[in-house]
Amino acid sequence: MQHRHLIAVAGSLSCVCMLSVGTAVAQIGDPVPSFPLPSANETRIERSLGAPTTVQWNEKSLEAAFEELEDHHQIEIWIDKAALADAGMNSDQPISLDTKEISLRSCLKLILEPMGLVPVVEDEVIKITTPEKMGQRTITRIYPVGDLCATPDEAKELMETLECGLGQPHERDGVCHMVISSRLKTLTVRDSYVTQHQVQILLKGLRDAQSTRSPGLTPTPESLPRSNDADSFAPKKI
Repeated sequence: MQHRHLIAVAGSLSCVCMLSVGTAVAQIGDPVPSFPLPSANETRIERSLGAPTTVQWNEKSLEAAFEELEDHHQIEIWIDKAALADAGMNSDQPISLDTKEISLRSCLKLILEPMGLVPVVEDEVIKITTPEKMGQRTITRIYPVGDLCATPDEAKELMETLECGLGQPHERDGVCHMVISSRLKTLTVRDSYVTQHQVQILLKGLRDAQSTRSPGLTPTPESLPRSNDADSFAPKKI
Protein backbone atom coordinates (compact mmCIF):
# COMPACT_ATOMS: atom_id res chain seq x y z
CA MET A 1 0.00 0.00 0.00
CA GLN A 2 2.77 2.43 0.94
CA HIS A 3 4.67 1.52 -2.24
CA ARG A 4 1.62 2.22 -4.43
CA HIS A 5 1.08 5.51 -2.63
CA LEU A 6 4.68 6.61 -3.27
CA ILE A 7 4.42 5.69 -6.96
CA ALA A 8 1.19 7.66 -7.34
CA VAL A 9 2.76 10.72 -5.70
CA ALA A 10 5.86 10.41 -7.89
CA GLY A 11 3.72 10.18 -11.02
CA SER A 12 2.00 13.48 -10.27
CA LEU A 13 5.26 15.16 -9.27
CA SER A 14 6.92 14.08 -12.52
CA CYS A 15 4.54 16.39 -14.38
CA VAL A 16 5.83 19.31 -12.28
CA CYS A 17 9.45 18.34 -12.95
CA MET A 18 9.04 18.01 -16.70
CA LEU A 19 7.09 21.24 -17.06
CA SER A 20 9.75 23.14 -15.20
CA VAL A 21 12.55 22.00 -17.47
CA GLY A 22 11.19 24.12 -20.29
CA THR A 23 11.69 27.43 -18.51
CA ALA A 24 14.18 27.54 -15.68
CA VAL A 25 16.18 24.58 -14.56
CA ALA A 26 17.80 26.12 -11.55
CA GLN A 27 16.70 27.30 -8.22
CA ILE A 28 18.59 29.63 -5.93
CA GLY A 29 18.48 27.68 -2.71
CA ASP A 30 17.90 23.93 -2.83
CA PRO A 31 14.48 22.69 -1.63
CA VAL A 32 16.06 19.78 0.29
CA PRO A 33 19.42 19.44 2.09
CA SER A 34 22.30 17.78 0.27
CA PHE A 35 26.04 17.37 0.54
CA PRO A 36 28.67 18.68 0.07
CA LEU A 37 27.40 21.70 1.98
CA PRO A 38 27.71 25.17 0.41
CA SER A 39 30.67 27.34 1.38
CA ALA A 40 30.28 30.27 3.77
CA ASN A 41 30.13 32.68 0.81
CA GLU A 42 27.53 30.54 -0.97
CA THR A 43 25.44 30.43 2.21
CA ARG A 44 25.68 34.22 2.44
CA ILE A 45 24.58 34.52 -1.20
CA GLU A 46 21.59 32.27 -0.62
CA ARG A 47 20.56 34.38 2.39
CA SER A 48 20.75 37.50 0.23
CA LEU A 49 18.24 36.00 -2.22
CA GLY A 50 15.43 36.84 0.19
CA ALA A 51 16.60 40.44 0.65
CA PRO A 52 14.28 43.22 -0.62
CA THR A 53 15.24 44.64 -3.99
CA THR A 54 13.99 47.78 -5.73
CA VAL A 55 15.00 48.63 -9.29
CA GLN A 56 13.98 51.17 -11.93
CA TRP A 57 15.61 50.24 -15.21
CA ASN A 58 14.82 51.54 -18.66
CA GLU A 59 16.83 49.82 -21.39
CA LYS A 60 19.70 49.18 -18.98
CA SER A 61 22.28 46.66 -20.15
CA LEU A 62 22.25 43.24 -18.52
CA GLU A 63 25.82 43.70 -17.30
CA ALA A 64 25.11 47.14 -15.77
CA ALA A 65 21.96 45.79 -14.11
CA PHE A 66 23.90 42.99 -12.45
CA GLU A 67 26.63 45.42 -11.35
CA GLU A 68 23.94 47.43 -9.56
CA LEU A 69 22.61 44.29 -7.84
CA GLU A 70 26.17 43.30 -6.87
CA ASP A 71 26.80 46.67 -5.23
CA HIS A 72 23.45 46.69 -3.41
CA HIS A 73 23.62 43.12 -2.06
CA GLN A 74 27.42 42.81 -1.78
CA ILE A 75 27.54 39.60 -3.80
CA GLU A 76 29.30 38.46 -6.97
CA ILE A 77 27.33 37.78 -10.17
CA TRP A 78 29.22 36.14 -13.04
CA ILE A 79 27.85 36.12 -16.57
CA ASP A 80 28.76 33.13 -18.71
CA LYS A 81 29.42 35.20 -21.83
CA ALA A 82 30.45 32.19 -23.91
CA ALA A 83 27.13 30.45 -23.20
CA LEU A 84 25.23 33.66 -24.02
CA ALA A 85 27.13 34.00 -27.28
CA ASP A 86 26.22 30.42 -28.22
CA ALA A 87 22.57 31.38 -27.65
CA GLY A 88 22.90 34.52 -29.81
CA MET A 89 22.95 36.96 -26.87
CA ASN A 90 25.47 39.15 -25.08
CA SER A 91 25.83 41.05 -21.81
CA ASP A 92 24.67 44.27 -23.48
CA GLN A 93 21.10 42.92 -23.76
CA PRO A 94 18.76 45.79 -22.70
CA ILE A 95 16.65 45.30 -19.56
CA SER A 96 13.56 47.31 -18.60
CA LEU A 97 12.19 46.53 -15.14
CA ASP A 98 10.41 48.52 -12.42
CA THR A 99 9.96 46.72 -9.09
CA LYS A 100 9.69 47.72 -5.46
CA GLU A 101 10.71 45.69 -2.42
CA ILE A 102 10.62 42.25 -4.02
CA SER A 103 13.13 39.52 -3.16
CA LEU A 104 16.37 39.33 -5.09
CA ARG A 105 15.30 35.80 -6.07
CA SER A 106 12.14 37.13 -7.74
CA CYS A 107 14.05 40.00 -9.32
CA LEU A 108 16.48 37.57 -10.97
CA LYS A 109 13.58 35.47 -12.20
CA LEU A 110 11.92 38.52 -13.80
CA ILE A 111 15.19 39.47 -15.51
CA LEU A 112 16.27 36.06 -16.74
CA GLU A 113 13.13 34.07 -17.49
CA PRO A 114 12.06 36.14 -20.55
CA MET A 115 15.60 35.74 -21.92
CA GLY A 116 15.66 32.00 -21.42
CA LEU A 117 18.59 32.26 -18.98
CA VAL A 118 19.03 30.68 -15.56
CA PRO A 119 20.98 31.46 -12.37
CA VAL A 120 22.86 29.00 -10.20
CA VAL A 121 24.87 29.47 -7.02
CA GLU A 122 28.24 27.86 -7.66
CA ASP A 123 31.92 28.61 -6.99
CA GLU A 124 30.90 31.31 -4.49
CA VAL A 125 29.11 33.44 -7.11
CA ILE A 126 25.75 33.57 -8.85
CA LYS A 127 26.39 32.29 -12.35
CA ILE A 128 24.14 33.43 -15.19
CA THR A 129 24.04 30.87 -17.98
CA THR A 130 21.75 28.93 -20.32
CA PRO A 131 19.70 25.79 -19.60
CA GLU A 132 21.67 24.01 -22.32
CA LYS A 133 24.97 24.75 -20.59
CA MET A 134 23.61 23.63 -17.24
CA GLY A 135 22.24 20.45 -18.79
CA GLN A 136 25.74 19.55 -19.97
CA ARG A 137 27.23 19.81 -16.47
CA THR A 138 27.43 16.69 -14.33
CA ILE A 139 27.64 17.06 -10.56
CA THR A 140 27.44 14.63 -7.64
CA ARG A 141 25.16 15.29 -4.68
CA ILE A 142 24.41 13.16 -1.61
CA TYR A 143 20.94 13.38 -0.04
CA PRO A 144 20.03 12.03 3.42
CA VAL A 145 16.98 9.74 3.00
CA GLY A 146 16.86 7.88 6.33
CA ASP A 147 13.33 9.18 6.88
CA LEU A 148 12.18 7.66 3.57
CA CYS A 149 13.91 4.27 3.67
CA ALA A 150 15.46 2.20 6.45
CA THR A 151 15.65 -1.28 4.90
CA PRO A 152 16.89 -2.70 1.58
CA ASP A 153 13.29 -3.30 0.47
CA GLU A 154 12.34 0.30 1.25
CA ALA A 155 15.47 1.51 -0.57
CA LYS A 156 14.35 -0.47 -3.63
CA GLU A 157 10.86 1.05 -3.41
CA LEU A 158 12.32 4.55 -3.14
CA MET A 159 14.52 3.94 -6.19
CA GLU A 160 11.50 2.73 -8.19
CA THR A 161 9.57 5.80 -7.05
CA LEU A 162 12.35 8.15 -8.15
CA GLU A 163 12.68 6.37 -11.50
CA CYS A 164 8.93 6.76 -12.03
CA GLY A 165 9.01 10.45 -11.11
CA LEU A 166 12.07 11.19 -13.25
CA GLY A 167 10.82 9.11 -16.18
CA GLN A 168 14.22 7.46 -16.55
CA PRO A 169 16.11 4.50 -15.05
CA HIS A 170 18.89 4.92 -12.51
CA GLU A 171 21.28 3.20 -14.92
CA ARG A 172 21.61 4.55 -18.46
CA ASP A 173 24.03 3.52 -21.20
CA GLY A 174 25.83 1.26 -18.76
CA VAL A 175 26.45 4.12 -16.31
CA CYS A 176 24.89 4.20 -12.83
CA HIS A 177 23.51 7.66 -12.00
CA MET A 178 21.71 6.94 -8.70
CA VAL A 179 22.50 4.69 -5.72
CA ILE A 180 20.50 4.33 -2.51
CA SER A 181 22.19 2.85 0.57
CA SER A 182 19.81 1.65 3.29
CA ARG A 183 22.83 1.20 5.60
CA LEU A 184 24.17 4.71 5.10
CA LYS A 185 20.63 6.09 4.64
CA THR A 186 21.80 8.14 1.66
CA LEU A 187 20.88 8.73 -1.96
CA THR A 188 23.85 9.54 -4.20
CA VAL A 189 23.07 11.16 -7.55
CA ARG A 190 25.62 11.88 -10.27
CA ASP A 191 23.80 13.73 -13.03
CA SER A 192 23.03 17.14 -14.55
CA TYR A 193 21.75 20.17 -12.66
CA VAL A 194 18.36 19.56 -14.28
CA THR A 195 18.09 16.01 -12.93
CA GLN A 196 19.49 17.03 -9.53
CA HIS A 197 16.73 19.57 -9.13
CA GLN A 198 14.07 17.14 -10.27
CA VAL A 199 15.32 14.71 -7.61
CA GLN A 200 15.09 17.49 -5.02
CA ILE A 201 11.50 18.29 -6.04
CA LEU A 202 10.55 14.62 -5.78
CA LEU A 203 12.17 14.18 -2.36
CA LYS A 204 10.44 17.29 -1.04
CA GLY A 205 7.12 16.15 -2.49
CA LEU A 206 7.44 12.68 -0.96
CA ARG A 207 8.18 14.21 2.44
CA ASP A 208 5.27 16.64 2.12
CA ALA A 209 2.98 13.76 1.15
CA GLN A 210 4.28 11.63 4.02
CA SER A 211 3.63 14.42 6.52
CA THR A 212 -0.04 14.71 5.46
CA ARG A 213 -0.83 11.00 5.81
CA SER A 214 -3.14 9.80 8.56
CA PRO A 215 -4.27 6.22 9.19
CA GLY A 216 -7.05 5.37 6.74
CA LEU A 217 -6.84 8.74 5.01
CA THR A 218 -5.63 9.26 1.47
CA PRO A 219 -4.44 12.84 0.85
CA THR A 220 -6.17 14.84 -1.88
CA PRO A 221 -4.39 17.33 -4.16
CA GLU A 222 -6.07 20.14 -2.23
CA SER A 223 -4.61 18.89 1.05
CA LEU A 224 -1.02 18.77 -0.15
CA PRO A 225 1.34 21.63 0.81
CA ARG A 226 1.94 24.09 -1.98
CA SER A 227 5.30 25.72 -2.65
CA ASN A 228 5.65 29.49 -2.80
CA ASP A 229 6.07 30.25 -6.49
CA ALA A 230 7.78 33.52 -5.63
CA ASP A 231 10.55 31.56 -3.90
CA SER A 232 11.29 29.27 -6.77
CA PHE A 233 12.23 29.08 -10.40
CA ALA A 234 9.77 27.08 -12.39
CA PRO A 235 10.05 24.60 -13.49
CA LYS A 236 12.35 24.59 -11.22
CA LYS A 237 16.64 24.72 -9.43
CA ILE A 238 18.97 28.86 -8.37
